[in-house]
Amino acid sequence: MNVGEEGYNTLAKYCPNCGSPGKPEALFCIQCGTAMGRERRCVKCQSAVPVGAKFCSNCGIQQE
Repeated sequence: MNVGEEGYNTLAKYCPNCGSPGKPEALFCIQCGTAMGRERRCVKCQSAVPVGAKFCSNCGIQQE
């Protein structure tokens, strides 16, 4: 885990809708207002899929 000087996780969260980075503790995206808690999941195997990915890295299925 990356810990900054303030003592909290410095890894950014990324919006599942627009891909904008946000603070780890953010509940909503500051760019589009989407809830940050949602994760994008593969249409076949339900593995986590990064925003903008065209294929799942776990099963290789093309994403919608």
